[in-house]
Amino acid sequence: LVHFQHMVAVQRRWHGWLTPFVHWTPPNGRCPRLGSRLNPYEKYDVRAATPWLQAYVVAQFVLMLLVTVYVSFASTDGWSDRRRQAFYAAGFLVVLAGLACAGWLQGAESPA
Repeated sequence: LVHFQHMVAVQRRWHGWLTPFVHWTPPNGRCPRLGSRLNPYEKYDVRAATPWLQAYVVAQFVLMLLVTVYVSFASTDGWSDRRRQAFYAAGFLVVLAGLACAGWLQGAESPA
């Protein structure tokens, strides 16, 4: 959210309505040189730190995929509208939380 706040509040003063379509640097500003500390040649590796953690991420993703398929194709014919809506909302929140957790674990920093 900080990036959007910067784009809307600060960068808009420089570029006006073109802000979402132009580079983020201020007028007469420059990007750090390629190979410098702020712009290295190698990108940061954000893979999980251990094979066990990687396996957990994959297992959680598969579990969330199965829950999504079940929620998508579950038979709710005899249910009331409120119960069906609550079922779908709860399924959506479970899948969203699981995928957020898997993304967080995938981006976990490895010990240096």
